[in-house]
Amino acid sequence: MRMLIALGGNALLRRGEPMTTEMQRKNVRIAAAAIAPVAEKNELVITHGNGPQVGLLALQDAAYEPDENAPLDVRARSRQGAIGLMQVMHFHAGEYDCDSRDLLQVESNICHGARVLGYYLKRTGNIRRALLRYNGCVTGSNTANCRRYPSKVLRTASQVRREVLEYPPYSLAVDTSTF
Repeated sequence: MRMLIALGGNALLRRGEPMTTEMQRKNVRIAAAAIAPVAEKNELVITHGNGPQVGLLALQDAAYEPDENAPLDVRARSRQGAIGLMQVMHFHAGEYDCDSRDLLQVESNICHGARVLGYYLKRTGNIRRALLRYNGCVTGSNTANCRRYPSKVLRTASQVRREVLEYPPYSLAVDTSTF
């Protein structure tokens, strides 16, 4: 059976809880655990209200100060000038076949960052060396402790992978006749 599940905005952030990514992740895990048994036998479309999140975005926008280490900050800027989620340097904008040169646009930033990293990976043949180059840590050092960057990235990637694998497996029924 095809079902629509609409989670209220409070499914992600409840009144009085701290407005943090960690709290929202905790609440998503609770909602996912409740939905999992239904997903085993049904085709689901899941949507959510966004009242608390819109309010949070408005508060964040009003108090915004760029932080190069902020997780998932689309406007993050490093002291060296790297921009956005993937911390792409401005001189890479337009260098690759991405839809836009605007590195503050999420899709463009990810496209440029992935292609820059892919180029370095192909060139070095080693993920750690590619990450060092991506971070600008080759012969000199623009960033204090830049040699720690590959370990930090790989550790975070491993953590995200573990979190994703915690969710129960399910199959997504797709009606291909509509394509």
